[in-house]
Amino acid sequence: MSKTELAKAVKIVTEDKVIPDQDLSIFMCFALPTFKPVVCTLQLLASLISYQCLQMNGALDMQALNEIAVEGKRKFIIVG
Repeated sequence: MSKTELAKAVKIVTEDKVIPDQDLSIFMCFALPTFKPVVCTLQLLASLISYQCLQMNGALDMQALNEIAVEGKRKFIIVG
């Protein structure tokens, strides 16, 4: 995952676009060192960001977003 792809996913989340419910089980334990890289779409990444980072006041939890950025750089392969 590149910085550009992450920025696009964050933009999807912050523009109040409706993100359909998606199965996020492929991201289970993504921060562990034994996690294998996964192939996902930009929409699925946006769902993960929404689930992990979006707070009740509409702001993003930057610590959680940073974790996704650091781990996702090597472990998330964006297609489509």
